[in-house]
Amino acid sequence: MGVQAEEGSTDYTFTQTLRTGSDGDSPPPSVSRVPSRFCMRKTMRFIGQLSWLCGALVSIRLLAPAPMLAQGAVSLQAARGQVILRAPGSACRVAMLDEQPAQRGADSLFRFTGVAPGGYRLLCGSPLEIYVQPAAELRVTLSTSTYPIFQGRGAGLNRYLIAQKAMNMELLSALWRERPSVFSREWTDAYDEDLRQLRRTPGMDDAFRERESMRLRFKHTFGRVTYPYFHWRESDERKIVSAPDLTALLSGVPLDDLRWSSLPEHTELLGALIHENARVELASDTMLQRGDARWMRAEFAAALTLLADSTLLRRTTTRLLANAIEENGSRGIDSVYGRWLALGVDSASRRRIDSLVAVDRGMEQGHHTESYRTIDGVAQRVHILRPEGVDSTVVTPAMLWFHGGSWASGTWWHSPGVMGALRENGVTVVGVELRTSNRFDSGPLEQVEDAMLAHEWIVRHASRLRIDSTRVGVAGFSSGATLATILGTRGLLPLPPLPVGDNPPTPTPATVRRYPAAVIAVGACVLPGGPAEDGFFRKVVGAQAVVSEFTPLMSIMAGQPPTLFVHATNDEYCDMKSVRSFVEQSVSYGNRVALSEVENAGHFFGFYHPAGQRQMRRAIQDALRDWGWMGAR
Repeated sequence: MGVQAEEGSTDYTFTQTLRTGSDGDSPPPSVSRVPSRFCMRKTMRFIGQLSWLCGALVSIRLLAPAPMLAQGAVSLQAARGQVILRAPGSACRVAMLDEQPAQRGADSLFRFTGVAPGGYRLLCGSPLEIYVQPAAELRVTLSTSTYPIFQGRGAGLNRYLIAQKAMNMELLSALWRERPSVFSREWTDAYDEDLRQLRRTPGMDDAFRERESMRLRFKHTFGRVTYPYFHWRESDERKIVSAPDLTALLSGVPLDDLRWSSLPEHTELLGALIHENARVELASDTMLQRGDARWMRAEFAAALTLLADSTLLRRTTTRLLANAIEENGSRGIDSVYGRWLALGVDSASRRRIDSLVAVDRGMEQGHHTESYRTIDGVAQRVHILRPEGVDSTVVTPAMLWFHGGSWASGTWWHSPGVMGALRENGVTVVGVELRTSNRFDSGPLEQVEDAMLAHEWIVRHASRLRIDSTRVGVAGFSSGATLATILGTRGLLPLPPLPVGDNPPTPTPATVRRYPAAVIAVGACVLPGGPAEDGFFRKVVGAQAVVSEFTPLMSIMAGQPPTLFVHATNDEYCDMKSVRSFVEQSVSYGNRVALSEVENAGHFFGFYHPAGQRQMRRAIQDALRDWGWMGAR
């Protein structure tokens, strides 16, 4: 499945996680990106190719302080106020107002003094956006059971900030299927309602009014920019059609005004515009349609065209590169790295990008790597990680590992919890590089083909690699788990030929099917094209093949390989009921299928749920023992 971290944060403990096989499906380098990077809200399950939107919509990064007085230092100092925080003892030991820490005093209060007017991120437990007026004392009370309570001058402004807005993600996603005229009317009505709510807010100063009006304007424009793609994706629309008035709407939006560049809504809108311009670049530039890192290169080109302000251009391209590396690895980065440096980026930005590249490339050390195929001049590799404590001459079972990322992002070493559990129990793990849409502008069927070819390559070279060719299975997380389950149900069949003209695709004829030796699926969507899951899968796969043929729940038959599902009962993206139905039906056909249900956890339990992590490892160990895979020979 592939929300946003503070810029520059990198969790180097992730490297150690992969090498030691410690508990959990760890995220890409920045741990603070976990909820955002993988879109922890149910309404965002269909982000897919638009990885920029995933972080933007659920971002917890709030407003940076923005001094609003043009007077000299004396006047500015006189306008400074203070923030007094009351919070439960369990909430935090140290509170933070942006980068300013405060200890709990003898009266159990946290005090921040000398606070310049503007917007801040208050952190004591969950982050909270607040606004401090000139020379004001703002008192904030946090509770575990109620909304924050604000007192003092500016309390009404802060109550406005936490109030539900009419323009929200639930409304936006609900309107994606509607006709353009209906969407435009209802989204604009919501914008007007939010403006009325702002005007009714008591105690506003001019700076607050201007800032919040601009945020609403950016949010409204963001919805208008993103609607055409998601309408195509979630409806029967055959192509993406931009609104005819969008150019006029954008002409009055101050994207290049640095005063607003710290607003998350500005970042969201800018990311959406760059992505949509990149879509046009990809469709028209044959050079971008070849090679690696296609969307990164296209977005870089779009940013150069879209942004006139050099400071904003440097910030934006740095963010593009950082996101691309964290989500997809560093392959292909060299194609834009030199052009990025030529923009005059500062040393801190360069260190940030270089460190992310170093983390990714460091993952390639200490194990054997080979190419299983070449696509458009780009080698697709398998990373062979032998079991821990097993002599290199010993023949072992093997599991191909398919990473997650909504078919759009991810790289072979992401989410290593399952990888560690397998290696601890005597199984060689083969991390497979897959064609993601971010790197190759591809879709799920390309990954199905990659997975089958990688499996064939490992079996063919098993003797040389000291792998038991009769025990080569497949495993994955999220979309990677769906991929593994497709191979475990559809089998290792050739892909159907592409449809010609308007002729619909035809099903692959029934043949004697070959399967992987076993399947481990953590967070799999067994009904990926179903109404409760992913419109992207239905749209893209349906253009090339019969969707049901690549739907595990609709492809169950006798003789399929032993399979272990590990699935959270509160999974937001892959329906638990469908998994239970799959297990019940497959067992009725005489197949060996086990389900380990992780109670009271969501799709990404491997990132935050220690009990679920331990349960997953035990379930894998039990399955390997049941399959007779525990002993190397």
